[in-house]
Amino acid sequence: MNQILNQMYNNDNNRKQQTPKGKNNRSQQISKSSNNRNQQIQKNNNRRVQLNKNNYGKADIVKVGKIFSIMLIIFGIILVSKSVYAMTNNITKKHDTIQVSTEKMGREVTISIASGFPIKEFSYNWNTGEATTITGDGTVNMEETIEIPNGNNILNIKVVDYYGNSTTYMKQYIYESKDSGKPTIELSKSGSKLIAKATDDTKMSYLTYAWNDDEATRVDVSDDEKTITVEIEVPKGENKLTIVAVDAEQNRATRDETILGATKPTFTISTDGTNIIINAQDDVGIDTITVNVDGQEMSSGDNLKNQKEVVAKIPSTTGTHTISVTVKNVSGLEETKTISVSI
Repeated sequence: MNQILNQMYNNDNNRKQQTPKGKNNRSQQISKSSNNRNQQIQKNNNRRVQLNKNNYGKADIVKVGKIFSIMLIIFGIILVSKSVYAMTNNITKKHDTIQVSTEKMGREVTISIASGFPIKEFSYNWNTGEATTITGDGTVNMEETIEIPNGNNILNIKVVDYYGNSTTYMKQYIYESKDSGKPTIELSKSGSKLIAKATDDTKMSYLTYAWNDDEATRVDVSDDEKTITVEIEVPKGENKLTIVAVDAEQNRATRDETILGATKPTFTISTDGTNIIINAQDDVGIDTITVNVDGQEMSSGDNLKNQKEVVAKIPSTTGTHTISVTVKNVSGLEETKTISVSI
Protein backbone atom coordinates (compact mmCIF):
# COMPACT_ATOMS: atom_id res chain seq x y z
CA MET A 1 0.00 0.00 0.00
CA ASN A 2 2.65 2.38 0.99
CA GLN A 3 4.53 1.60 -2.19
CA ILE A 4 1.48 2.42 -4.26
CA LEU A 5 0.93 5.68 -2.39
CA ASN A 6 4.58 6.58 -2.80
CA GLN A 7 4.42 5.81 -6.48
CA MET A 8 1.33 7.98 -6.86
CA TYR A 9 3.01 10.71 -4.89
CA ASN A 10 6.09 10.53 -7.05
CA ASN A 11 4.04 10.62 -10.23
CA ASP A 12 2.12 13.57 -8.89
CA ASN A 13 5.37 15.36 -8.07
CA ASN A 14 6.72 14.55 -11.47
CA ARG A 15 3.67 16.11 -13.09
CA LYS A 16 3.98 19.17 -10.90
CA GLN A 17 7.63 19.49 -11.79
CA GLN A 18 6.96 18.96 -15.52
CA THR A 19 4.09 21.48 -15.66
CA PRO A 20 6.13 24.70 -15.00
CA LYS A 21 8.74 23.47 -17.41
CA GLY A 22 6.09 23.23 -20.13
CA LYS A 23 4.76 26.61 -19.22
CA ASN A 24 8.27 28.03 -19.38
CA ASN A 25 8.78 26.53 -22.81
CA ARG A 26 5.56 28.05 -24.02
CA SER A 27 6.53 31.40 -22.52
CA GLN A 28 9.88 31.19 -24.22
CA GLN A 29 8.21 30.33 -27.48
CA ILE A 30 5.72 33.17 -27.05
CA SER A 31 8.58 35.56 -26.18
CA LYS A 32 10.61 34.32 -29.13
CA SER A 33 7.61 34.74 -31.43
CA SER A 34 7.05 38.21 -30.04
CA ASN A 35 10.68 39.08 -30.63
CA ASN A 36 10.42 37.77 -34.16
CA ARG A 37 7.33 39.90 -34.75
CA ASN A 38 9.09 42.91 -33.27
CA GLN A 39 12.08 42.28 -35.50
CA GLN A 40 9.78 41.90 -38.50
CA ILE A 41 7.98 45.13 -37.54
CA GLN A 42 11.37 46.83 -37.16
CA LYS A 43 12.41 45.52 -40.54
CA ASN A 44 9.16 46.74 -42.02
CA ASN A 45 9.68 50.12 -40.39
CA ASN A 46 13.23 50.25 -41.71
CA ARG A 47 11.92 49.29 -45.12
CA ARG A 48 9.31 52.06 -44.91
CA VAL A 49 11.96 54.54 -43.83
CA GLN A 50 14.14 53.42 -46.72
CA LEU A 51 11.18 53.69 -49.09
CA ASN A 52 10.40 57.13 -47.75
CA LYS A 53 14.03 58.11 -48.22
CA ASN A 54 13.95 56.75 -51.71
CA ASN A 55 10.70 58.60 -52.39
CA TYR A 56 12.15 61.78 -50.99
CA GLY A 57 15.21 61.33 -53.16
CA LYS A 58 13.05 60.73 -56.19
CA ALA A 59 10.97 63.81 -55.33
CA ASP A 60 14.14 65.90 -55.05
CA ILE A 61 15.38 64.56 -58.35
CA VAL A 62 12.04 65.38 -59.98
CA LYS A 63 12.09 68.86 -58.44
CA VAL A 64 15.65 69.48 -59.61
CA GLY A 65 14.70 68.19 -63.03
CA LYS A 66 11.75 70.56 -63.21
CA ILE A 67 13.92 73.52 -62.14
CA PHE A 68 16.59 72.57 -64.67
CA SER A 69 13.92 72.27 -67.39
CA ILE A 70 12.55 75.70 -66.51
CA MET A 71 16.06 77.15 -66.63
CA LEU A 72 16.62 75.55 -70.02
CA ILE A 73 13.35 77.02 -71.29
CA ILE A 74 14.28 80.50 -70.01
CA PHE A 75 17.75 80.22 -71.50
CA GLY A 76 16.21 79.11 -74.80
CA ILE A 77 13.84 82.08 -74.77
CA ILE A 78 16.77 84.43 -74.15
CA LEU A 79 18.74 82.88 -77.00
CA VAL A 80 15.75 83.10 -79.34
CA SER A 81 15.11 86.71 -78.30
CA LYS A 82 18.73 87.63 -78.93
CA SER A 83 18.65 85.87 -82.28
CA VAL A 84 15.45 87.65 -83.28
CA TYR A 85 16.90 90.97 -82.11
CA ALA A 86 20.11 90.33 -84.03
CA MET A 87 18.16 89.44 -87.15
CA THR A 88 15.88 92.45 -86.75
CA ASN A 89 18.84 94.69 -86.00
CA ASN A 90 20.63 93.43 -89.06
CA ILE A 91 17.54 94.19 -91.12
CA THR A 92 17.00 97.65 -89.56
CA LYS A 93 20.59 98.80 -89.28
CA LYS A 94 21.91 99.23 -92.77
CA HIS A 95 25.61 99.33 -93.44
CA ASP A 96 26.92 102.48 -95.02
CA THR A 97 30.31 103.59 -96.23
CA ILE A 98 30.62 107.31 -95.52
CA GLN A 99 33.07 109.17 -97.76
CA VAL A 100 35.01 112.13 -96.34
CA SER A 101 37.36 114.31 -98.37
CA THR A 102 39.05 117.66 -97.84
CA GLU A 103 40.48 120.32 -100.14
CA LYS A 104 42.89 123.05 -99.11
CA MET A 105 42.77 126.52 -100.63
CA GLY A 106 45.05 129.05 -99.02
CA ARG A 107 44.38 129.12 -95.32
CA GLU A 108 41.02 127.39 -95.73
CA VAL A 109 40.06 123.74 -96.06
CA THR A 110 36.74 122.53 -97.43
CA ILE A 111 35.26 119.37 -95.87
CA SER A 112 33.06 117.32 -98.22
CA ILE A 113 30.94 114.40 -96.96
CA ALA A 114 28.99 111.90 -99.08
CA SER A 115 26.80 109.21 -97.52
CA GLY A 116 24.40 106.60 -98.84
CA PHE A 117 22.03 107.29 -95.94
CA PRO A 118 20.92 110.51 -94.22
CA ILE A 119 23.66 112.14 -92.16
CA LYS A 120 22.77 112.76 -88.52
CA GLU A 121 25.74 115.00 -87.71
CA PHE A 122 29.44 115.53 -88.15
CA SER A 123 32.00 117.17 -85.90
CA TYR A 124 35.50 118.52 -86.42
CA ASN A 125 38.28 119.95 -84.32
CA TRP A 126 41.87 121.05 -84.73
CA ASN A 127 44.47 119.10 -82.73
CA THR A 128 43.00 118.50 -79.26
CA GLY A 129 40.73 121.53 -79.28
CA GLU A 130 36.99 121.60 -78.64
CA ALA A 131 34.90 119.96 -81.35
CA THR A 132 32.35 121.82 -83.44
CA THR A 133 29.22 119.77 -84.29
CA ILE A 134 27.01 120.42 -87.32
CA THR A 135 23.67 118.64 -87.79
CA GLY A 136 22.93 116.93 -91.07
CA ASP A 137 19.15 117.52 -91.16
CA GLY A 138 18.66 114.32 -93.17
CA THR A 139 20.91 115.31 -96.08
CA VAL A 140 23.27 112.80 -97.70
CA ASN A 141 25.84 115.36 -98.83
CA MET A 142 27.41 118.07 -96.70
CA GLU A 143 30.13 120.64 -97.19
CA GLU A 144 31.79 123.01 -94.77
CA THR A 145 34.70 125.42 -95.25
CA ILE A 146 36.89 126.23 -92.24
CA GLU A 147 40.06 128.18 -91.59
CA ILE A 148 43.39 126.51 -90.87
CA PRO A 149 45.15 127.85 -87.77
CA ASN A 150 48.71 129.04 -88.14
CA GLY A 151 51.36 126.36 -87.71
CA ASN A 152 51.32 122.57 -87.87
CA ASN A 153 47.78 121.23 -87.27
CA ILE A 154 45.84 117.97 -87.28
CA LEU A 155 42.23 118.09 -88.49
CA ASN A 156 39.96 115.48 -86.85
CA ILE A 157 36.53 114.69 -88.35
CA LYS A 158 33.79 112.29 -87.23
CA VAL A 159 30.59 111.59 -89.20
CA VAL A 160 27.52 109.66 -87.97
CA ASP A 161 24.43 108.72 -90.02
CA TYR A 162 20.92 107.98 -88.74
CA TYR A 163 21.55 104.22 -88.77
CA GLY A 164 24.46 104.51 -86.35
CA ASN A 165 27.18 104.05 -88.95
CA SER A 166 30.16 106.29 -88.29
CA THR A 167 33.56 107.07 -89.70
CA THR A 168 36.53 109.15 -88.65
CA TYR A 169 38.99 111.13 -90.72
CA MET A 170 42.28 112.76 -89.82
CA LYS A 171 44.67 114.87 -91.89
CA GLN A 172 47.62 117.16 -91.25
CA TYR A 173 47.70 120.74 -92.50
CA ILE A 174 50.54 123.24 -92.22
CA TYR A 175 49.82 126.89 -92.81
CA GLU A 176 52.37 129.65 -92.47
CA SER A 177 51.88 132.98 -94.20
CA LYS A 178 52.34 136.63 -93.42
CA ASP A 179 49.30 137.50 -95.56
CA SER A 180 46.41 136.06 -93.57
CA GLY A 181 43.85 138.72 -94.51
CA LYS A 182 40.96 137.95 -96.84
CA PRO A 183 39.99 140.12 -99.80
CA THR A 184 37.02 142.49 -99.52
CA ILE A 185 34.06 142.48 -101.91
CA GLU A 186 31.96 145.53 -102.80
CA LEU A 187 28.74 145.67 -104.83
CA SER A 188 27.17 148.67 -106.54
CA LYS A 189 24.50 149.30 -109.19
CA SER A 190 24.96 150.77 -112.60
CA GLY A 191 21.65 150.93 -114.44
CA SER A 192 20.50 147.36 -115.03
CA LYS A 193 23.89 145.94 -114.08
CA LEU A 194 25.86 145.23 -110.91
CA ILE A 195 29.46 146.22 -110.35
CA ALA A 196 31.48 143.75 -108.26
CA LYS A 197 34.83 144.91 -106.92
CA ALA A 198 37.30 142.68 -105.03
CA THR A 199 40.31 144.21 -103.28
CA ASP A 200 43.27 142.74 -101.37
CA ASP A 201 45.94 144.57 -99.39
CA THR A 202 48.74 142.59 -101.09
CA LYS A 203 47.75 140.88 -104.34
CA MET A 204 44.57 139.48 -105.88
CA SER A 205 44.45 136.22 -107.84
CA TYR A 206 40.94 135.85 -109.28
CA LEU A 207 37.21 136.44 -108.76
CA THR A 208 34.24 134.23 -109.62
CA TYR A 209 30.53 134.98 -109.73
CA ALA A 210 27.50 132.78 -110.34
CA TRP A 211 23.73 133.19 -110.42
CA ASN A 212 21.79 130.57 -108.46
CA ASP A 213 23.20 127.12 -109.35
CA ASP A 214 24.71 128.15 -112.67
CA GLU A 215 28.34 127.57 -113.52
CA ALA A 216 30.64 130.22 -112.10
CA THR A 217 32.34 132.80 -114.32
CA ARG A 218 36.01 133.45 -113.49
CA VAL A 219 37.80 136.79 -113.86
CA ASP A 220 41.58 136.82 -113.31
CA VAL A 221 43.61 139.72 -112.00
CA SER A 222 44.97 142.11 -114.65
CA ASP A 223 47.09 145.24 -114.47
CA ASP A 224 45.91 146.37 -111.05
CA GLU A 225 47.19 143.49 -108.92
CA LYS A 226 45.26 144.53 -105.82
CA THR A 227 41.82 145.00 -107.42
CA ILE A 228 39.48 143.09 -109.71
CA THR A 229 36.35 144.84 -111.04
CA VAL A 230 33.63 143.17 -113.07
CA GLU A 231 30.29 144.30 -114.50
CA ILE A 232 27.53 141.71 -114.06
CA GLU A 233 24.26 141.48 -115.99
CA VAL A 234 21.27 141.05 -113.68
CA PRO A 235 18.64 138.49 -114.77
CA LYS A 236 14.98 139.28 -114.37
CA GLY A 237 13.26 138.24 -111.13
CA GLU A 238 14.66 137.22 -107.76
CA ASN A 239 18.07 135.54 -108.01
CA LYS A 240 20.94 134.57 -105.72
CA LEU A 241 24.36 135.91 -106.63
CA THR A 242 27.51 134.27 -105.19
CA ILE A 243 30.83 136.06 -105.49
CA VAL A 244 34.15 134.51 -104.44
CA ALA A 245 37.36 136.55 -104.30
CA VAL A 246 40.74 134.79 -103.90
CA ASP A 247 44.07 136.51 -103.27
CA ALA A 248 47.58 135.34 -104.22
CA GLU A 249 47.93 133.44 -100.92
CA GLN A 250 44.64 131.64 -101.64
CA ASN A 251 42.83 133.46 -98.85
CA ARG A 252 39.19 133.44 -99.87
CA ALA A 253 36.22 135.73 -99.28
CA THR A 254 32.65 134.82 -100.23
CA ARG A 255 29.58 137.04 -100.54
CA ASP A 256 26.00 135.87 -101.18
CA GLU A 257 23.31 138.37 -102.17
CA THR A 258 19.69 138.01 -103.24
CA ILE A 259 19.14 140.42 -106.12
CA LEU A 260 15.77 141.46 -107.50
CA GLY A 261 16.40 141.85 -111.21
CA ALA A 262 14.05 143.72 -113.50
CA THR A 263 13.86 145.04 -116.98
CA LYS A 264 13.55 148.70 -117.73
CA PRO A 265 10.08 150.27 -117.66
CA THR A 266 8.12 150.51 -120.89
CA PHE A 267 5.80 153.37 -121.95
CA THR A 268 4.08 155.04 -124.86
CA ILE A 269 3.47 158.73 -125.66
CA SER A 270 0.34 159.84 -127.50
CA THR A 271 -2.18 162.73 -127.75
CA ASP A 272 -5.96 162.98 -127.78
CA GLY A 273 -6.16 166.47 -129.36
CA THR A 274 -5.85 168.42 -126.12
CA ASN A 275 -3.67 166.26 -123.86
CA ILE A 276 -0.35 164.48 -123.97
CA ILE A 277 -0.96 160.92 -122.75
CA ILE A 278 1.78 158.77 -121.17
CA ASN A 279 1.01 155.09 -120.54
CA ALA A 280 3.82 153.40 -118.49
CA GLN A 281 4.23 149.79 -117.24
CA ASP A 282 6.80 148.00 -115.09
CA ASP A 283 6.93 144.49 -113.57
CA VAL A 284 8.20 145.54 -110.14
CA GLY A 285 6.66 149.00 -109.83
CA ILE A 286 7.06 152.52 -111.16
CA ASP A 287 8.89 154.98 -108.96
CA THR A 288 8.71 158.30 -110.85
CA ILE A 289 7.67 159.79 -114.22
CA THR A 290 9.42 162.94 -115.39
CA VAL A 291 8.06 164.88 -118.37
CA ASN A 292 9.77 167.74 -120.20
CA VAL A 293 7.58 169.70 -122.67
CA ASP A 294 9.42 172.35 -124.65
CA GLY A 295 11.96 172.84 -121.86
CA GLN A 296 9.44 172.88 -119.01
CA GLU A 297 9.91 169.92 -116.69
CA MET A 298 7.38 168.34 -114.34
CA SER A 299 7.60 165.22 -112.17
CA SER A 300 5.17 162.83 -110.54
CA GLY A 301 7.13 162.97 -107.28
CA ASP A 302 6.20 160.29 -104.70
CA ASN A 303 2.55 160.02 -105.72
CA LEU A 304 2.75 156.78 -107.74
CA LYS A 305 3.20 154.42 -104.76
CA ASN A 306 5.04 151.76 -106.80
CA GLN A 307 2.17 151.13 -109.15
CA LYS A 308 2.90 148.70 -111.99
CA GLU A 309 0.85 150.64 -114.54
CA VAL A 310 0.31 154.42 -114.71
CA VAL A 311 -1.61 156.57 -117.21
CA ALA A 312 -0.75 160.29 -117.05
CA LYS A 313 -2.49 163.11 -118.97
CA ILE A 314 -0.80 166.47 -119.44
CA PRO A 315 -2.84 169.36 -120.90
CA SER A 316 -1.15 171.03 -123.85
CA THR A 317 -1.69 173.94 -126.21
CA THR A 318 -2.05 173.58 -129.93
CA GLY A 319 1.07 173.49 -132.04
CA THR A 320 4.17 171.32 -132.37
CA HIS A 321 5.90 170.28 -129.17
CA THR A 322 9.10 168.45 -128.21
CA ILE A 323 8.38 166.01 -125.41
CA SER A 324 10.97 164.08 -123.39
CA VAL A 325 9.72 161.44 -120.93
CA THR A 326 11.75 159.46 -118.36
CA VAL A 327 10.16 156.57 -116.40
CA LYS A 328 12.09 155.09 -113.46
CA ASN A 329 11.11 151.89 -111.61
CA VAL A 330 11.66 150.96 -107.96
CA SER A 331 14.78 148.93 -108.88
CA GLY A 332 16.45 152.12 -110.13
CA LEU A 333 16.18 151.19 -113.78
CA GLU A 334 14.88 153.90 -116.09
CA GLU A 335 13.93 154.46 -119.71
CA THR A 336 13.86 157.81 -121.61
CA LYS A 337 12.16 158.76 -124.88
CA THR A 338 12.07 162.06 -126.77
CA ILE A 339 9.52 162.72 -129.52
CA SER A 340 7.92 165.64 -131.42
CA VAL A 341 4.09 165.84 -131.59
CA SER A 342 1.59 168.22 -133.15
CA ILE A 343 -1.62 169.11 -131.40
